[in-house]
Parts: sequence; structure tokens; C-alpha cells
Amino acid sequence: MDSALDLNQEMEQLEKRLPSLIARLVQWLRDPAARWFRAPIAVVFILGGLVGFLPILGFWMIPSGWR
Repeated sequence: MDSALDLNQEMEQLEKRLPSLIARLVQWLRDPAARWFRAPIAVVFILGGLVGFLPILGFWMIPSGWR
């Protein structure tokens, strides 16, 4: 139970440091009602990570600005 409380406190501190638009988005995504939005997005990220290493679909071609 303490870890959930700690996580909520950390997320609240993060939201205070974010710009207001992004903070509202994070608050909305943390709402239990947003589960139906988070689940499909999570699946898309997982599938994107699985194919991200492929040469044609991979992310290695995206310039990152690092030298």
C-alpha cells in the first residue's frame, strides 16, 4: 500500500513541474476511466517496439541529434 501512495505522490510532484496542458493530459490518463484509452495505446507501443529493430520499419533511421 505504501508503494501506491509513494507513486501517487511522485506523480503529483511531476504534474506540478509540467506545463499545464501536459499536466492535464497526465491527470486524465491516470484516471481509471481512461483505461480504455491506455490499453490500446500500450499494445501499439509494444508492437512498435517489437518491429522497431527491423531495417525497413526500424527507428535507427530517425535522426536523434546525438553526435
